Amino acid sequence: MKFHFRRLSIPPVSEQQPIKLAELASKLNDPSAYPELDNLGEISATPPRPLDEIFTDIQNGQADRVSLLDWAFCLYNKIDWDRENPTQSRQTSEAIWEESTRNYWLKNVLFWRLALYLSNSNSDNFAPSLADCFPDFALCFADQGFLPVKILLKLSKNESARELAQLSWQHLLTPEELLNTAQLPSMIPTANAALDYIANFFIAEKYSTINQLDLLIKLLNQMSVEQQIRAVETLLSKVPTEISKTLSKLVEWLRLNYGPRTANSLWHQLSPAAKLALTKWIHAASYRDFERLVDVLLAHLNPDNKQHNQLSRRRDFWSNYSERFERIRILLPQESANTLGSHLQRDVDILDDDGSEATEICIFDFGDYFVVEFFRGKGSEIRLFKHHQQPDIEQKLFDSPTLSIKKLRSFGGEVHDHVYLWLTACEKWLRDFGICPNSGTKIFKGLGARYDENTGLPTPSIEQRQDREKHLMRWRWEIEKLEREAKSYCKNIIN
Repeated sequence: MKFHFRRLSIPPVSEQQPIKLAELASKLNDPSAYPELDNLGEISATPPRPLDEIFTDIQNGQADRVSLLDWAFCLYNKIDWDRENPTQSRQTSEAIWEESTRNYWLKNVLFWRLALYLSNSNSDNFAPSLADCFPDFALCFADQGFLPVKILLKLSKNESARELAQLSWQHLLTPEELLNTAQLPSMIPTANAALDYIANFFIAEKYSTINQLDLLIKLLNQMSVEQQIRAVETLLSKVPTEISKTLSKLVEWLRLNYGPRTANSLWHQLSPAAKLALTKWIHAASYRDFERLVDVLLAHLNPDNKQHNQLSRRRDFWSNYSERFERIRILLPQESANTLGSHLQRDVDILDDDGSEATEICIFDFGDYFVVEFFRGKGSEIRLFKHHQQPDIEQKLFDSPTLSIKKLRSFGGEVHDHVYLWLTACEKWLRDFGICPNSGTKIFKGLGARYDENTGLPTPSIEQRQDREKHLMRWRWEIEKLEREAKSYCKNIIN
């Protein structure tokens, strides 16, 4: 019996290909895959020489014989070469750094990979001997721009994240922006860890500049939720309430992100102490905005002007409630905005001109109630709105992009005057709605009178009350006229 076998067809044996080296070579021509090798130019396909030969040229001052691919091969494999040649690891690393002081491309590659190594990010193929030698050569790069060197020296320290945060704060840049400016990898773990120290630097600097405040808020927005909560807790525990009055931009950010009445805020993740502090911050900063507005207005009025005294009394009256404000909205006539806007240090809104006598307006949020304070004019009233009776009133008062004096009057609400003895009467009026002065108030500012938490201010004499009633008759007539005009005006707009 004969057996027939198929003839085997064996492919020709090919030489082994340097796969890893080919991958490295492809990366060299692809900056997005190997960012530290930007501006490298065209790469020769000539295979690299043995490492011993490359190091000999470098140490003998013949680096011009080392191709770019040789350099990449050398840096990529030096960690393994050092293990086999421990006695020569230091001196060869020194020779590489020495050459980098003359070779801009080599310096950039070393800086990039050293940053990754020091931040424990993708550092498997960077020789520790190169990192150990760097401090000895740091000053050699001073004339080439010292920021990358400063950053690398910071990264080499034990508290590298704190050191990087400090440098970032000094340059008024985020850690990521700082690293990008220095042409170093920005997405490193140390850059993220540096965010944990920012709140303490803000506190240590005594919250001195607007730029630092802007940087703090920018960094808070970059943090993870856990980092942000820790930073907020630190700020609320270490910055006094008195100081927070001057940080209206930060307080507004906190109100929007952690406020107790803000939808989807992180209020419930704060500690009880932080919640109490934040409440005080919000109230104090809101009053400070009102106080600053009045002070700026007063600075532009003659002290003998009747309105000067009226505004002073409004400021003093509302100072008794400074811990009760949750937020404030300032509305100015265009003329006042042109004169005062740059002095207020906060955003203001412009009142639509509806033909009314000009007045500045502040809207106070007391939680369950909203109070609208008209500063001047014929009516010059105070309006109070109950949130539960007008569910849409909050949106109208705080979210409407356009408001006018007539529109505000058309909303209705409870109305109080600014005529004779108004401070005493208004304190009782507010107390009847459950809006009381700051806890612990003993002397009522604006009157200098003793205040009792149970009975309020002393009752005026019969003669004083009679005189007040005479003034009220004229005021009521004026307010009724203004309200009729407001309703008619708004009705015509709708029609």
